[in-house]
Amino acid sequence: MVLKAYDIVACYGPKGGEKIVLRALSLTVEPGHLVGIQGAPKSGKTTLASILAGIVPPVFGEINMNGNRSALVSLARNGRLRSKRQSSVYSNLLEAKSNDPDLLIIDDAEAFGADELGEVLWQRTSSGRTTIMITSDPSPLRRANQIYLLEHGRLKSIEQ
Repeated sequence: MVLKAYDIVACYGPKGGEKIVLRALSLTVEPGHLVGIQGAPKSGKTTLASILAGIVPPVFGEINMNGNRSALVSLARNGRLRSKRQSSVYSNLLEAKSNDPDLLIIDDAEAFGADELGEVLWQRTSSGRTTIMITSDPSPLRRANQIYLLEHGRLKSIEQ
């Protein structure tokens, strides 16, 4: 196991009027796997990516990661952000690819070019590296070992 998330809860808003975005969400990611997570806009995808990368702490829950380094690739995040773990944030796939983290989390995968994304995914899977790809578009997920749907703050496994 590279990453295990237990009972993750995330919420936003003023105290007393918080909106729960992630509800007791759990996820296990095995070494060398490509895991796809699909969700509608505003479903909590970027929040989940940020929590898994260690950029944002969950309100409740725990993340265990056995790898040494993780990286988040997100056009929505600033590259200067750092996490409590050995994690980096990049705004492009090539920079993340050259640093070869143990766990790569790609947020908004549909925002990257199909050729660039395909090359990075091929390189990582052929070398046994672990990747989580988060998207609202199901088309990049066809390469994934396991696919989840993020809906109402929970992950549901989708049979391929």
